[in-house]
Amino acid sequence: MNKNLRGEDAEWPQIIERAYAASGLSGTSLALMHWHAGRGSNAHAGADVYALSPPHLSGMYQEYTLSALFPDDPEARETFKALARGAELLQMLNRGRQPRYPLGQKPRIIIGADEAQVHPTLGYLADRVNLQAYQPLRQFKRRSKNPRWRDMTAALTSELLAFFPNGLARPLLDALPRHPARSKKAQEARQRLQVWALTLDPSSHLYRSFHDERAWEYNDVAVGGGKHDGQLLESVMQALGLEACRGTGSQLTVYMARGKDPQAARQDFTYLLALGEPARATPSPQAAHAPPGHQTAGKRGGVPLVLPPAGGDTAPAAATGARMEVVVP
Repeated sequence: MNKNLRGEDAEWPQIIERAYAASGLSGTSLALMHWHAGRGSNAHAGADVYALSPPHLSGMYQEYTLSALFPDDPEARETFKALARGAELLQMLNRGRQPRYPLGQKPRIIIGADEAQVHPTLGYLADRVNLQAYQPLRQFKRRSKNPRWRDMTAALTSELLAFFPNGLARPLLDALPRHPARSKKAQEARQRLQVWALTLDPSSHLYRSFHDERAWEYNDVAVGGGKHDGQLLESVMQALGLEACRGTGSQLTVYMARGKDPQAARQDFTYLLALGEPARATPSPQAAHAPPGHQTAGKRGGVPLVLPPAGGDTAPAAATGARMEVVVP
């Protein structure tokens, strides 16, 4: 990064630290350096390198140093400037000493510039680098005021579907954290979900969203999916393969997989609300921690209790070859 991003009032260091903490990497050593500093140090060998801004050679270098080296040859000055800029960029990106490590263990190099910017900067050294497009683990929609709300809702909904396989009534979705529980049914459902979540795995999204928000990676997400931005919820349901079955009259809208019975989903939700005291809606710990594929029926035999199998994102594998691997947006 450049020096401006490292100033006392700069937000980038705080943003990066919060991102590491939200990813469970708060204990990871995080070093902040600017361009043209510390390139000869081996202290960060094996570390991922994130270049937040493109490199830049100072005007003094171009006007004074190169003029002193090539006072009568402007073409040589331009040629040497391109070579020096490319060499400087490679030295900066190589702080993690990526070429030392075998395939599958190479630290990543991610630069905050697109390929059209990187190639001219590298100049004659462009063939020393394999450029590949960055594959984000999460998709953000441009100009979205609440971009992570979709990811949060997808995570919560995926876990909820394991307990309500017939489908999800709209008030049940509104009962989730960071959702507008405006209706009485949604508020009642939230009370029951909050108590029931106590029986779940503490690492699950449903548990943390209700009872351990500080450790939840979505604790900074604002409320969304309300009346004026219902398309947010619709986009999440479509991404999960759920279709909306609009109710008529007093019937509830249900989001369900194709081939499911909407009336069964409505009955499951009605049963949840009819339990009366929230404590009666709490499944046993044995049921909550049933292995994937095992279902434990409630008193009515309606809502199966099973946690989804654990899963996680995997980082893109390093490309083959001995050249430096640099990821660009």
